[in-house]
Amino acid sequence: MRKIMASMDIGTDSIKLVVGEMFRNKLNILASLYEPINGMEDGIITNEEEFKESLKNAISKTDGIMGIPIKQVIITIPPKNLEFSVITGEIKIDNENHVVTGLEVSKVFKEALRGQIKEDREYINLLPTSFTLSDGRKVRDPKGVKSDSLTARGILITAPQTNIYPILVTLEKLGLEVLDISLSSIGDYYEYKIDEMRDNSGIIINIGHTSTDVALFNKGILTNIETINVGAKNIENDLMYIYKIDSSTARDIKENLGLSFAKGAREDNTVEVKDKYGDNIIINQLEVSKIIQSRIEEILNLCKKQINILTKKEISYIIVTGGLTENRDFRLILNKIFKDKAIVGRVSELGVRHNRYGSSVGLIKYYDEKSRLKDKEYSIYSIEEQQALGGYDLDEENDSSIVRLFRNFFG
Repeated sequence: MRKIMASMDIGTDSIKLVVGEMFRNKLNILASLYEPINGMEDGIITNEEEFKESLKNAISKTDGIMGIPIKQVIITIPPKNLEFSVITGEIKIDNENHVVTGLEVSKVFKEALRGQIKEDREYINLLPTSFTLSDGRKVRDPKGVKSDSLTARGILITAPQTNIYPILVTLEKLGLEVLDISLSSIGDYYEYKIDEMRDNSGIIINIGHTSTDVALFNKGILTNIETINVGAKNIENDLMYIYKIDSSTARDIKENLGLSFAKGAREDNTVEVKDKYGDNIIINQLEVSKIIQSRIEEILNLCKKQINILTKKEISYIIVTGGLTENRDFRLILNKIFKDKAIVGRVSELGVRHNRYGSSVGLIKYYDEKSRLKDKEYSIYSIEEQQALGGYDLDEENDSSIVRLFRNFFG
């Protein structure tokens, strides 16, 4: 069975919907879509019909790309009012050979969760930090090991039901089954991770449209997230206020004229636009870049302060991502604030080479690892649907990447 999964990152201003297939531990992108979202503010649905219509448009367009309707999806939710707690569970290994399998891993997770979730909260993630065998050994993956018992320790993340249920109900009305709920920071980690990150502490910063998430990871496990209520939208608001222009013009100037670091900007590089009074005005790159740089410096300095609040431990890596990091010369302003301690994360998969997709792409990788830990295979499509989708013999696995490459380029 081909392992095909759909991932939906529900942000504050947009939906990023990605369909991908894990093939020989590599993710191949089958479809990707970026769709503006309406009816949601600060992670809370404010207009159910507008929100539903935004989701419907994203799903319909992706169905059209795939040629087969999407029926199942994994989603991210905004990290609002999260709670983190350490939990443990223990079971006896009672199979004939006393060998740990994916079934025992699932059982010990269930045991750890027993009685741990409050009535008004919803389970988001259980991130295992370690497994302990009956002889005292601690392992990351206990499958295939002989043991009389298995103990799991992990970080439980929950959120208020009022934040989640309206999203789930809306998706259900659209005919989508939610297989798993997660956080964009976890997707970011799995998109940008390298082996060295598993043994160290680090920070992943995601600069979103209306807010910025600062996530702390310890040995590959998310241990806390703090949200700063400043994002890319503040830059657009600055430009709208100063030049008296509308929001779409401000966004276009931010993305296509301005630089993140004003040193390389030119005063003679200009555009002519209409302000809200209908008058033509000339805007130059240098002036715009100074406005953009000032706001980005504020965001990054707030992140530095938040990092110092989150942890006193030595930080081995800082990765910054989000759509704003695609703005020209962002790396230069990042180096000014963080020196050489931070890097810009880059989404490298063909078909989604924009940092706005980092969370949704990484979420598929996370779900794949989570499923393999439990010895489970998954796909949002049946065998018959996969045959119709791929148009080739499923036994000819070597053809998979080639077929997909042609599909990406030629539809």
